[in-house]
Amino acid sequence: EPLYLHEIEDEYLHDEIQNNTGIRDLLHLHAYNLTKHPVAVMMDFDTVFKEPIDNLIDELLNDPTKKSLYTKKEDGIVNTGMLLVKPEKKELKSIIDTFRSTPYDTDLGWDKSGFKGMGVDGFLTYYYEFLNSNANTEMSLIASSDETAVVSFASKETCGKPWECHYDESWDEETINVCRTMNEAWFAYRKDFEEHWTKEHLVDTSLQNYHRDFFLGYCKSEGVEGYPRASDHRNAPTTAPTPYPCDADTQTSSTEGRLSYDNNKHSQDQELTLTTPRRARDFNGQSQYCVSGSVMDLSFVPPFNILFVLDISGSTRSRFQGTRSGRVSDIGIDNTVLESEVMGCLKMLEFIAKSDNLSNDNVNIGVVTFSTTATYHGMFPPLDLANPGEVNPAITTLLNGLNGEGWTNFDGALDRAIQYFAEAPSGRNNIMYFLSDGIPNVSGDHDGEVQQITSPSNNNHISTITFDWELARLDEFGVQRHAIGVGSESDTRIGFGLWKIDNTPDPQYGTGPTQVMSREALVDAIMTNSVVGDIVHFTVKANGVPNYDIGPDDLIPGPTGYSYTDLTVPNLNTTAGAINTIRVELIMDYDGNINTQDDQNIMVVENVIPGAVPSVFFPKDGDERSLQGRSVRSV
Repeated sequence: EPLYLHEIEDEYLHDEIQNNTGIRDLLHLHAYNLTKHPVAVMMDFDTVFKEPIDNLIDELLNDPTKKSLYTKKEDGIVNTGMLLVKPEKKELKSIIDTFRSTPYDTDLGWDKSGFKGMGVDGFLTYYYEFLNSNANTEMSLIASSDETAVVSFASKETCGKPWECHYDESWDEETINVCRTMNEAWFAYRKDFEEHWTKEHLVDTSLQNYHRDFFLGYCKSEGVEGYPRASDHRNAPTTAPTPYPCDADTQTSSTEGRLSYDNNKHSQDQELTLTTPRRARDFNGQSQYCVSGSVMDLSFVPPFNILFVLDISGSTRSRFQGTRSGRVSDIGIDNTVLESEVMGCLKMLEFIAKSDNLSNDNVNIGVVTFSTTATYHGMFPPLDLANPGEVNPAITTLLNGLNGEGWTNFDGALDRAIQYFAEAPSGRNNIMYFLSDGIPNVSGDHDGEVQQITSPSNNNHISTITFDWELARLDEFGVQRHAIGVGSESDTRIGFGLWKIDNTPDPQYGTGPTQVMSREALVDAIMTNSVVGDIVHFTVKANGVPNYDIGPDDLIPGPTGYSYTDLTVPNLNTTAGAINTIRVELIMDYDGNINTQDDQNIMVVENVIPGAVPSVFFPKDGDERSLQGRSVRSV
């Protein structure tokens, strides 16, 4: 399912959608998953093409700024009966995330925008026309019920939908002919689908005799209850399926390559890893085999010490832009700067929980908060000790319990950061994320400043942004310092606080702190990694056969690189003595253009997986072979 009922954050939408369109209405959105095709056409059952639509497909393909072409119903709602989209998993994720988190008002619709309708058609109207009008375009004059239209829609007022099995004895001859033609075409499509795709007849049409010339044996009586359905669109699971069980007995291989860019002035050494089962065996009765791995900057690999330094001054209680979190702060605001800082940290921890190569064994987490003074909250394993697939609840409780008050003391925060890295495990790569929405106004120490913590200094006073001693100590620990300004009131100018703290060069565009203006941008800044280039090709092959359901979109970006987790490949040969191979091929391209090969890093890694299940045989007379460690001789 694109989304499960329990994932919907808005209480009203969660409680009412099953009484409205049903959560399975979102299945329309799977059109965005067809990423092997440049364009996908989404159609309802009551839509029939009267002529080719190549011109519409070309119109969408020829405009790189457009993501969809759509029609609308008479009531102004997007008609999912005729919708062209460019399949893209990133766009699908954006749509689903927005549906999940956007509140629905019974009178004013989505986020009180005036766009109403709980179903996918109502929501897409809001998403296309209110949130993303530049990327989605309404098609005009191409869909109607007249004879000149490219697309024909069933007339609900006259003929009814085919599955409503509607026939009116009072129809005149012209209406009968129109409705017969429509129903014949629709049921012919259904019959063709059953015969060529399901390879079976889901309904025995010889048993249904209601106006056979109209409904081709698919209706037994008037009304929707007279239509034998192959499945019920409301009969949907409301909880996520049980995760696929992966064999814990694994092996990991890796390969290295170099990406050169900017006319060979710069380069980066990169690593591709592959983890698979060590043996092909019948694991938990399954025939699928898990594949996972990572793509990393070779100069920055586990183990890690990661420190979050979070501004909790009074200004972090202010509202911040972006998708609502659903959590209400201590002052009744559900989308504050501090809420966004917390979400960014939790997103990173969730990435660690899902990663194949990060765990409590090679990642340590520290938390420092600062306002007028700073507090070091200690070291934590990132994951729940009882359930390593989940974030450590102690960190979650700490972060969700933070509230904002006080002034802004950068120097004190850096002192507490030094305390963490002095205690953290040695011999690791050290990372610090320093988040602040404001300007330092508390003077520091160690550099000869006159420290004032009883009253604030002027913003950006020299005593508040002089922390050379602290930065030198952090350099001794080799700390990569990511400084992020949260909101328009933060100061990322050259020579000031955040600029001094940040020491992480952007490998493509230079150095400097990042300033973000929304919750989503903050999460992206924290999750940005140092791997240079775009992944333009990613293929997993099992015994030489590519899995076409796996592609570049399956690589998840995170602060330490990219990961692909628990992808599955089918049907390895489990017979003892058989040799299987799983091969991963990846192309990293600096400019994102797969046709310019001088700025590419091509990496291939392969695991050999022997079969582990002894074959069963019946010995013939005189035949002596080993069976499960015992000598067997036929008699």
